[in-house]
Amino acid sequence: MTSGIRIFACFSILLGISIPAFGQRDTIVENIKYNHVEYYQNGRIKELGNVESRSDTPIKEGYWMIFNDEGELIEKGNFKRNKKCGIWVEKSSEDNCCWTGSYKKGKRHGSWSDGGNRVVYYKKGQVKGSVFISWK
Repeated sequence: MTSGIRIFACFSILLGISIPAFGQRDTIVENIKYNHVEYYQNGRIKELGNVESRSDTPIKEGYWMIFNDEGELIEKGNFKRNKKCGIWVEKSSEDNCCWTGSYKKGKRHGSWSDGGNRVVYYKKGQVKGSVFISWK
């Protein structure tokens, strides 16, 4: 892939324009190289990340971005052996808030905050408590 096509690919992804992946091996966005791009039927990008093929099943590894069918970024974070891990940012469809928190072994763990007044505490994927902070 030539550098001109890569630049076009970056701008196209940022603008929500779909690019067919005819024999394409790598996609570069925000200076990160990805080897897996999955599309919705409408042509918009669904997932962008890296996979390792150690067996017949591809394994998600490293930084991933997940989009809704309108092309809006709704999740970003890291995978380790097909499980979410570390810090993730996720946009909630119910209240349109961006939540930030950690995953451990594929499950929400520790404090998750909406960046405002709400904090929810998870342990092994289960809600263990929540608080609403009033700033008076």
